Amino acid sequence: MRGMTRCVVVAVMLASAGAAAQDAFKSGNFTGAGASTCVEATLPRGCMYVHVSAAGSVTFRLSGTWSATVLAEGSPDGDAADAWVALDIHTIATGAWTMAASTTANGTYAVAATGMKTIRLRASAYTSGTVVVDAWIHSDPWSVVYARAADGSLQVSTGVGALSLGKAEDAAHVSGDVGVMSLAVRNDAYAARSGADGDYTPLAVDSAGRLGLAAGTLNIGNVDVVSFPAAATANAASAAVAVDTDLVAAVANTRLTFWECSEAAAVAAAATVILRHGVLAAAVCAGNALGAPIELAPNETGDPRISERGVAVASGVCMDVTAGTVICNTATVVEAAP
Repeated sequence: MRGMTRCVVVAVMLASAGAAAQDAFKSGNFTGAGASTCVEATLPRGCMYVHVSAAGSVTFRLSGTWSATVLAEGSPDGDAADAWVALDIHTIATGAWTMAASTTANGTYAVAATGMKTIRLRASAYTSGTVVVDAWIHSDPWSVVYARAADGSLQVSTGVGALSLGKAEDAAHVSGDVGVMSLAVRNDAYAARSGADGDYTPLAVDSAGRLGLAAGTLNIGNVDVVSFPAAATANAASAAVAVDTDLVAAVANTRLTFWECSEAAAVAAAATVILRHGVLAAAVCAGNALGAPIELAPNETGDPRISERGVAVASGVCMDVTAGTVICNTATVVEAAP
């Protein structure tokens, strides 16, 4: 019986030791400054330790009257003096979620504890007073952080970042970002889904998941209606030529909408032609090219080459025939004067 009693006592002691490895809640305070006074068993302390073990995050509330700069640091192997790494401090407030390397004011904050065995809050710069700390340790992933308000109520923040549910305004999308899919409601009849104007309501989609508008008159408000200018369209075709030739006359507000070139029928020789801005000068077509040279194989006919639509050719268009015998067709539009 005595041996059994000893076993029970040892089991209870081991269970108690295991439970103490991670704090669910811890309160305390610290004063002073610097790592030299940051010893858990020494008073007055310049920091406060929170043992987190496998926790996901720690939220803490600072209060009291003090003037100092408070840092958060974590250690993956406990209390080793050379193993502490700086942790970002996230400020939790109504409608706000900001991040900084330290804090100098009372408030509710959170730090990520993943991979850490111990978290400590340390005064890196100290003037006066005592920093009072209430800390809560959570096993939840960092994407959801809990905080206690001064009245004891539970507050939740989704965090901000690639692996958090929250995203910052204007942040660029990156493949693999974590988020929550927005659900819409099938609404074939586009019936009202909320009680009054200004109420929250789901997006309405049809059976295929497409957003739409109810049939009927759609009032888009007052708009200006712009009429396109009246235009005359002209088509031109050249004869089979082996020399530079004018194709489109110089007419104000003319735009080229289409052109094609082919080699004259039954001509067993390669041909090359370039369409250029302007009309012949001394029987030579020498303006800026409308595109790359067209290379036509022997007996190649009906080979359409479509230009950039709407090219301004008010100065006219000519054909620069550098080899062979070609035929070119164009379509132009003359716009009304602006």
